[in-house]
Amino acid sequence: MKLKSNQAVLSGIICLLIAIILAGYFYFFANKNVAEKSVDQSSSCPIETETRTVRGKSMTGLVEENANIKILKGYYNCHKVQRGDLIALSYAGNDNPLLKTIKGIPGDKLDLKNDKEKWQIEIDGQIVVNSEQKTYELGEKEKEMLALYIKDYQGKIPPNAYLVLGNLVEGSIDSTRFGLIDKKEILGKAER
Repeated sequence: MKLKSNQAVLSGIICLLIAIILAGYFYFFANKNVAEKSVDQSSSCPIETETRTVRGKSMTGLVEENANIKILKGYYNCHKVQRGDLIALSYAGNDNPLLKTIKGIPGDKLDLKNDKEKWQIEIDGQIVVNSEQKTYELGEKEKEMLALYIKDYQGKIPPNAYLVLGNLVEGSIDSTRFGLIDKKEILGKAER
């Protein structure tokens, strides 16, 4: 008789634990769905915000290393990419996004000018500068990458393509190394 009593108590405890787990599970997902619906109802353009810490020095002078930034994922699903926007972009072979500035947009006239053994980038007849108004100075390798796009697209940035640069005038991992980027590579707008 005692054995049946212990089994009944054990069965009751197991049933109670299952009931608590199920109640917690349904409570969590019910609240999650309500939160998602409120986001969808409050905005026709849902944006996910992610905070990241800047690693690297390519944006020094504009955004310092170890600064926190917010990435607004999905922002460009409903907003136009603008010249001067600070963006996070996906870079092949790297788990961390790159932080860059949009310097050239579709339709811009892209050219290169030689100035005393260094090359300068020109957009719509204006020499491109960083946030400190210093001119980017490209070496021969970086010039060759952009020259390919200028030749292939007759000097115009094609639809859905963007010229992105770091803030260091001597260069960084940006369009001078990997060329123009496609809009689908942009993860979101970045805010300091």
